[in-house]
Amino acid sequence: MNSSILPLRARKRISLTALIDVVFILLMFFMLTSTFTKWSAVPLKAATTGGESVSAVEPQMLIMHDPDSFSIRGTDSQARLALSELLPRLDATQSLILVPVSEIEVNALVRALELLKEAGHESVQLGQLAK
Repeated sequence: MNSSILPLRARKRISLTALIDVVFILLMFFMLTSTFTKWSAVPLKAATTGGESVSAVEPQMLIMHDPDSFSIRGTDSQARLALSELLPRLDATQSLILVPVSEIEVNALVRALELLKEAGHESVQLGQLAK
């Protein structure tokens, strides 16, 4: 048969609406079920009022000059040391006050708190120097 005699069938167009809906549902599913960062809490003690009992031992004040240098207030040597060098000098049973001196990024402060906790210092508070 001659193809010129037969009428041409109109091509059906495929609707993409259903495909777009499926892609959108998959996108929402993967966005809601994926985890991009690991969230963890850093336990901090709240500031205490003057009426509460204070321990007989004065807490050591650990001064954070920048993310890599720390010093202990009240010691003769005011040398700035890395936290890994300073940890053996600290008493793990004594409470600490961590004082960031300059504008330190939160990541550095949280990392210092985590390192102190890993070294066995359970009682760490954040403080600030009196002006």
